[in-house]
Order: sequence, then C-alpha cells, then structure tokens
Amino acid sequence: MTYKILWFIFVSSFFVSLAAAQSAISVWIDTDIGNDFDDELALSYGLQASNWQIEGISTTHWRHEGPCDLNTSDSSFVLAQQLVQAFSGRKVRVLKGNDTQLANVYGAIDCNPSTAVDHLISVARAHSPERPLHIIGLGAATNIALALCRAPDIRNSIRVYLLAAQYDAIGDFWDKNEFNVQNDLPAFDYLLDTDDLDVFILPANMAASLGFSKDWLQADDKDAAGLRKYLFDRWERLDSMRSSWTAYDLALVVAIAQPQWVEWTDVDTPPENGYGKVKVATYLDVPAIQRHLVEVWKASTD
Repeated sequence: MTYKILWFIFVSSFFVSLAAAQSAISVWIDTDIGNDFDDELALSYGLQASNWQIEGISTTHWRHEGPCDLNTSDSSFVLAQQLVQAFSGRKVRVLKGNDTQLANVYGAIDCNPSTAVDHLISVARAHSPERPLHIIGLGAATNIALALCRAPDIRNSIRVYLLAAQYDAIGDFWDKNEFNVQNDLPAFDYLLDTDDLDVFILPANMAASLGFSKDWLQADDKDAAGLRKYLFDRWERLDSMRSSWTAYDLALVVAIAQPQWVEWTDVDTPPENGYGKVKVATYLDVPAIQRHLVEVWKASTD
C-alpha cells in the first residue's frame, strides 16, 4: 500500500471527530523545521487536521550565535516541501522566508519585501475579524513581524500563535532568554508592541512538559510504510539512541487544534513592551494530549 493511500486512511479515521468538534479555520504555519525534529512532528500533525484549511507554509531562520554559513531558511524549505509533497493530500504552497533578523546591527527596522511575506499579506487580507487567519509561529517571528510592518491593516484579520519566551505564572514575570525569541528579539518585541493584535503565546517552559516517545512511531510490521514509518526513520537517522523527544512545537499545534486541553490566560506584556495584553497558555492537559497522540500515530499504519 502506498504512502498516499495510508495517508488518506489516517486522515479520514482520526480527524473526523476533530472537524465535528470545531468549525474549519484558516491556518498559516511559519516553521524552522530544519532546526529540530519536533517541528516535523508538529507540521505532520497540522497537515492531517481535516478542519484546517492550510493557506500556506513559510520557513524561518535560526542560529545566529557566532559564525554560521548555513542558509537555515533554505534547509527548512527543502525539508518542509519534502514532507508536504510526500504525505499531504492537499495542495499546500511552501515558501522560503527571510534569512535575516527584523532589525539590522544598528537596531533599524527595514520592512523588506519577500515572496513569502507578500503572499502571507495577500492571504491575510482575504480574511476578516469574523473569519481570521490563524498564523502559527514555530520559530523566529521574523516573517510575521515583517508582514505586519509592511501591511499594518492586516492586524485585525489575523490571530498570531507563538512558541516563544518563558513565563512564570506564579511570579508573573517573563524571560526572553529563549531560543525562538533570541533568534529574532526585535521581531518578537514588534509583535508585542503592535496594538489591536491578538497574540497567543505558549511559553517554552510550558511546552517542555510534552514528551513524545519513539515507541509511538515504531510499527510491528517491518515493511510498514506511511507517515509513521517516515517519521520513525527520520528519528533513527537523527538520533537512534534517543527514546523520547521534547515536543515543543507539537504542543502548540495540538493546543490550537484541541482547545479543550489548554487554558489561555490574559497576561500583561513585559514592561518594555508597554503593558499591553496577550493570552498565555498557563495549563496543558499533557496526559490527555499524549493519549491522543498515541492513537493518532498508531492509526497511521492501520
């Protein structure tokens, strides 16, 4: 049985209930998938959500500490395109995003155009406050910030979801010393500083509570194919000795697809961002999410 046939069986079997429970939403995914395997888990899950109309996927950069010759957005583009073409039954456009941070070394912001950003703006303008575009940022927020910089009018037609920063709900304080934020701090600040923008943040310290076991991907049939086998083989190539993965990005995607397992709380932005308001995930039902993931990935070879 081919990858695509198994893929469609998977989609029809396990996302019917998701579609019934929640009306269809328009989604844009911005990913640094070349950076870590959990992005592949997140994108795979998102592509399967039958109630998600995925309007586009853009890739973003990472790794700015010290010299680095790697074009990280390009590497993410190749991997995202490979995953979409192999396993998605939909026509989803993958676009290469920006490779540099929002601000230059002098702190000046230049709203440079790019194909990915301009397409994101075009898609956002086709939406409205009543039917917003849900933009999911799994890496540096450069592309999202650039879209708002170039087209401030889209802010009322989008909802922005970010895996970003760390937040202590007990002490009510923020820590921006986190991978995605540090890869483009000006972009993160730009989003927090934008008035009338709906921003939902899953802090990295909350997302870290979701672990993903390699056993969930391992099939009994050595000749099994499909998404589960593809992801298992990817895991083996990346780190065969590793038995579990911290699923930061997958946690955000599931939180959006399965809102009954997350609690969003209105929180003040950091003082340097003017004490605006954002919604922060302060609770995840990790056991429920993990049971759901076991069922989802086991179904991919049934």
